[in-house]
Amino acid sequence: MQNILKEKTRNTNPIYGNGDFDFMFKMSYFVCALCLISWFLTLKSFLKMKQFVVIAYDIADDKRRQKIAKILSNCGVRCNFSVFECVMTESQIKKTQMKIEKIIDQRTDCVLYYYLCKSCVAKRGGEGKQVGLRSEIVWI
Repeated sequence: MQNILKEKTRNTNPIYGNGDFDFMFKMSYFVCALCLISWFLTLKSFLKMKQFVVIAYDIADDKRRQKIAKILSNCGVRCNFSVFECVMTESQIKKTQMKIEKIIDQRTDCVLYYYLCKSCVAKRGGEGKQVGLRSEIVWI
């Protein structure tokens, strides 16, 4: 009789009816864990978001200019003699900037970085021979 009474009180819950309360409690922890994992993956992908960057340079020395062009050709597409269009993550941008800083002469050379938002990339245009990243394939 005592075992039947324990069994009856264990399985009866005023909120969930005759369901197993322990099961529901464990399921709520499982759902919370899934939400945290989802949030973490979203944050991770947000931190790896790519940015559209136009990099223009004016380098006085031919040897340094060729080194800069080689670095930038690995990052993006040359759209003019000294202009590259790149789609990179923030960490790739920082690494590229550090490489360029080691090569250029701060007194005579100039490198400019233009960060464009998605709507600005869609609005860009040009005349003549169109070289660079096509706007329909640039998704940021």
